[in-house]
Amino acid sequence: MTAYAYLRAKIPCYLNFELIDIAAADTTVMGRHAVAVTGFSQPMAGVPVTTETGLQVRALRINKLYVHDDGVGPFSRIELDDETTSWIDGDEEIEMLCWQTSWRGKSTEELYTAKAAPLNLWIPVYHKIRVPFSAVLDIVSDFDLRLHEFRQTGIDLGQVFEWDIFLSTINDFKREILEAELDAGDRRDILERSFPRFLWRAIAYLGSTPVLELVFDATDIEEGSFLSHVIEYEKRIGETLRRGVPIGELTDKSRHIFEWIVEQKS
Repeated sequence: MTAYAYLRAKIPCYLNFELIDIAAADTTVMGRHAVAVTGFSQPMAGVPVTTETGLQVRALRINKLYVHDDGVGPFSRIELDDETTSWIDGDEEIEMLCWQTSWRGKSTEELYTAKAAPLNLWIPVYHKIRVPFSAVLDIVSDFDLRLHEFRQTGIDLGQVFEWDIFLSTINDFKREILEAELDAGDRRDILERSFPRFLWRAIAYLGSTPVLELVFDATDIEEGSFLSHVIEYEKRIGETLRRGVPIGELTDKSRHIFEWIVEQKS
């Protein structure tokens, strides 16, 4: 999820992993390697994928990464399969989820016989991007959980949202707002509003239709309230929340989002 969030802002990431020779009689470590992650494949068919907290996130639909690998070439493919691989490292047996690479194992000339066991992801972030992806994911997860609780009390918010969370520049953000299905007044307000150079965008979808967007100031400090704006693509969601959300009972990290929504059209 993290790599996807920054790649959307055209920030390449550097992935460090151990290469595991799966063609050898005894699966062994070939050594460590690093690649530049430059793209991804994200099929939208099928059911949404959820995090451990129950949040449905579009980034989890990714099934391939495209990397620049000096051992293979540009646009090399890493497939994110769900198979675990086990091997011996010294006296320790390790078993973990590994990814399919285009590398050959040492004992064969056959491609795709070495897997990647991920170790680290390095992201060369501009120093003024102070709010990390993890902080935004934490807030969106909490907000989505509160929405789920409201649904259970009878507040009609429709089906569970699938979230697309990613970093964006102000230029890309306003370019997309120009083409979005919004009321003319809302569009003008957003386009004329002052925003920071870098934004975190969390867009809630029902199917392929955006219904709500949380915009965060990526240049703020993590300890602050860095919500910058809320966009209501589907007016019914905001109207339902304004009628039925007990703001006084909210004491968690997403309270300021609900307060924004309630006060926005009051």
